[in-house]
Amino acid sequence: MINIHRADGGNTAPVAAVWTKWTQPADIRQWYFASEDWHAPSAENELRAGGKFRTAMAAKDGSAGFDFEGVEMRF
Repeated sequence: MINIHRADGGNTAPVAAVWTKWTQPADIRQWYFASEDWHAPSAENELRAGGKFRTAMAAKDGSAGFDFEGVEMRF
């Protein structure tokens, strides 16, 4: 099964800035977490068709964590 996610809304940020925040590992680590007591200790992203992405999300107290990963289908 392929899941496609799309977000539409009233975002007025420049497209280039949004692209950077969504695709660059250092930026992903700054926003990819569920709440303030969680964080994203690592992120990887190969920006190409067939490239892999992976982001780790973990509770700051070490009680839980998981990886979200997949493969870029198209680019």
